[in-house]
Amino acid sequence: MPDRSELQATLFGDIEKFHSTFLAVTGRRPPSPPEIIRLTVESACADECLRRDGAVGQALNTRNYVSVGTEFHWVDGESRKISFNAAPGAVVPPTQGAISRCSARPAAPQRSAGVIRADVMTPVVESDRDGERTR
Repeated sequence: MPDRSELQATLFGDIEKFHSTFLAVTGRRPPSPPEIIRLTVESACADECLRRDGAVGQALNTRNYVSVGTEFHWVDGESRKISFNAAPGAVVPPTQGAISRCSARPAAPQRSAGVIRADVMTPVVESDRDGERTR
């Protein structure tokens, strides 16, 4: 810029989708049947986010640099988690039935905003002729 200040701006967006399934596998101990596999947790999460920020910086003198800016961050996501217990009844290897124990669907957009101010001061060390610091 003409007055030797700096201007910085950023815009960032992201879309994520996550899915996870956790299976429990029993250990094998002779003379037991083969391993048993059972669904224990299933979770999914999808979110979108947007971030924007900007800052202006200016050198005040040879030792001070001041920067002022703003930032805004928005996240909107929905997660789903279902926990399962073993179903009652006979177990037929290699799988065991599962019944839903609890489920959660928390969803709420999150927003954060802020103002940023920074002052960078560079210390100056002066020395006399003998190389010792005087200040």
